[in-house]
Amino acid sequence: ELDNPASMLRIDCAAILNDNGFMDFAYQTLLPIHDIALEDTDFKSEWVFCLLAAHKFEHPDLKPILTFFLQNIENDPYYAFCLGAYRCLKGDEGAGEQMTSILKDYPEFLERAAHLGIA
Repeated sequence: ELDNPASMLRIDCAAILNDNGFMDFAYQTLLPIHDIALEDTDFKSEWVFCLLAAHKFEHPDLKPILTFFLQNIENDPYYAFCLGAYRCLKGDEGAGEQMTSILKDYPEFLERAAHLGIA
């Protein structure tokens, strides 16, 4: 409510909301800045988490963001987490094993995995 007009500060707010399991609220928080922030990597990270949590697998932003994450996977382990989470949520074989490995190496993602129901 206080961030009006909507600013990039909403990305940080959405990160806190996503970390605490309020993905629907994070999604609503990010919507007003979608068009101006879509190319921002922090926005992509929080936005894709909201889309995964809501099982919005057909959302037009999901595949391009995941493609970006795949192309830049060496830059951020969170990208590998999101790609693995997508595979798990879609029921891909071998995804569980991949996610177990990611979470072993990066336990800071355990809470988010739990929010997605994959940990």
